[in-house]
Amino acid sequence: MTAGKGIIRADQQGIGSVLRLYRLTVPPNQRDYAWEEDHVEDLFQDFAGAIDSDKPSYFLGTIVLTQGESGLLEVSDGQQRLATTSILLAAMRDHFISTGEDELAQSLENDFLFTYDREARCRVPKLTLNVDDRQFFLNRILARPSSPERKEEAKRDSHRKIDFAAKIAAKLVRELLAPLRAEHTDSSINKATIMLPQVHQQRSRTHSTWLAGT
Repeated sequence: MTAGKGIIRADQQGIGSVLRLYRLTVPPNQRDYAWEEDHVEDLFQDFAGAIDSDKPSYFLGTIVLTQGESGLLEVSDGQQRLATTSILLAAMRDHFISTGEDELAQSLENDFLFTYDREARCRVPKLTLNVDDRQFFLNRILARPSSPERKEEAKRDSHRKIDFAAKIAAKLVRELLAPLRAEHTDSSINKATIMLPQVHQQRSRTHSTWLAGT
């Protein structure tokens, strides 16, 4: 099904699936990362609840994507949830690196955190934040733990909030994944790694070339 230009179509899709399928950017006019501790913990607890729930989906809210002039999809609304979700995914990747599960770590990185830009011939983030936060987010969150860039100092309030969210995410991942790992079952690990694609948001997207199945 194709939507005409200017048509806004609402759909339900896992928030992890949005990050997996699309390369997203936050426009310069959107605000910096602003979530406080309670916002971050609420979202992470929703994710934790989704793991324990038998429900096929878990509604978290709405994100709005629009077609930018560069050809990339721009996040008009929902960037705080997307950024915080990426922080949690990166924490999961870091946990798997620390436990020697390199293939799981690489799969998370390839599916949700980075994509390959063939024109530029380099890896680029699946989610790029606004001008003030993008480099810090790349270094503090997306870079691997062994990278020197991970030690970048937070220079802005939004950087400190990103850093704090990352610490909360690391703590949650240890609490969630350590017991699952102890069970030594692939099904338990898989349940943790596919948690986010199963958590649904209503997605409103303005686009002239909406394709069926996306």
